Amino acid sequence: MIAISDDAIPAARALARDLYSNEALRPRIDDATARVLVGEASLATGTPKLTEIAEVRKAAQASNNDAVTRRLFASLGADLGALLVIPVVIRDGKPTARVLSVVKAAYEPVELSATIEAQPDGTSRVKWAGIAPILAAFVPKPPAPTTTPSADATDAPKGPLAPKKEEPSRSFWTSPWTWAGIGVVVTAGVVVFAVSQSQGDAAGLRLQGRVSP
Repeated sequence: MIAISDDAIPAARALARDLYSNEALRPRIDDATARVLVGEASLATGTPKLTEIAEVRKAAQASNNDAVTRRLFASLGADLGALLVIPVVIRDGKPTARVLSVVKAAYEPVELSATIEAQPDGTSRVKWAGIAPILAAFVPKPPAPTTTPSADATDAPKGPLAPKKEEPSRSFWTSPWTWAGIGVVVTAGVVVFAVSQSQGDAAGLRLQGRVSP
């Protein structure tokens, strides 16, 4: 909240009181900084930072160039950690305010206006109605929290480190190669037995073996 002209100080102060009571719209600035922004000159020389803010406010007040004031407000808002800058002026005897996005360094397409109500004691009061919901729509929403993968999913080894599927062990007696070897041994035993029997026979029986290719 910043008052551009001295006659806009009461209107800027009233708007600041309304908006700073809303936690979502409250800037991260101290009370002295907020008061200097709305034009309280008595605190402007308190520290070099407050003096600089007061000078930026005067520069914006003296400038008639919209591009210059936009850059001044965007730079000031960035230095103070603000998302929006609301400059308040008096136009045609009526308090008005614009909304500048610090990130875009540009005005939002909206203009705020206030009413001046006469009080029984002869004073006047500036009233801003329904401003907070309008400004809340221009405040960027915080990013949604990202989900963290579960421990089971992150700890499980992948690729070459994944556990190999164990194959069931096979018995020595269930292997076809075991029985093939046994068959060869049995066949050879039969041949040897036949030959040995034939050598003792007077008829001289001969057995000729032939291995098929």
